[in-house]
Amino acid sequence: MLHGHLEPDESTFSTHHLEWNGRYKELIRVALLDKYPTRACQMVNVPSFRPEYAVFVVCVKGNFRVIARSAPVSIWDVHMHRPDKQGVQQVTVPDVDALRPGLQRGTVEYSAPLPAETFELLDRLWSTMLLLSRPSPSSGGVDGETYYFANRSMTAMKHSPYEETPAGQLAQTGERMIEFARIERSKHAGNDLEAVARKRLRSLLRIPGDWATVALF
Repeated sequence: MLHGHLEPDESTFSTHHLEWNGRYKELIRVALLDKYPTRACQMVNVPSFRPEYAVFVVCVKGNFRVIARSAPVSIWDVHMHRPDKQGVQQVTVPDVDALRPGLQRGTVEYSAPLPAETFELLDRLWSTMLLLSRPSPSSGGVDGETYYFANRSMTAMKHSPYEETPAGQLAQTGERMIEFARIERSKHAGNDLEAVARKRLRSLLRIPGDWATVALF
């Protein structure tokens, strides 16, 4: 059975909270998110063998922009491993304050203006998916990708979602936002992102309508 919904993100107060995991997330936050204190429609991807990256929407002087940011190298590989006395790599708990000055160095960033109408669709899509999040019998994994979503005060995650599930479709929408930021001011890219958000929101809410002509993938 495919569990296509998002799942609650782990809390610092969880009975199985791992200190190194919380510290790792803090490093990602400092490197990719802290430059923009107020963010909406946020997705952070933590792949197993590639640099971490994030995409979100900000509002600057009443205008919306999509921001996509990627670490230059894997934060996990560089900062979360240290050899023990036998030379075996072990997970460590780094000092975030000591690393803070250099964490944003080399970060790759793309941005593009976003129409207000498209933001409203994305905002509804993110909020609806987050409100529907619930625990699964088993979640997480060793390899693959873990997506973390946030909007307003809500957060949720999903490990390696199947593309055909709602969580997988939300992750693909986040990837489309990154494409949109990279393409910059292309009108086609803007229309495409709006069509994707509209179709997925309708599907999620089970709103009837003929959307067969909307090209997605």
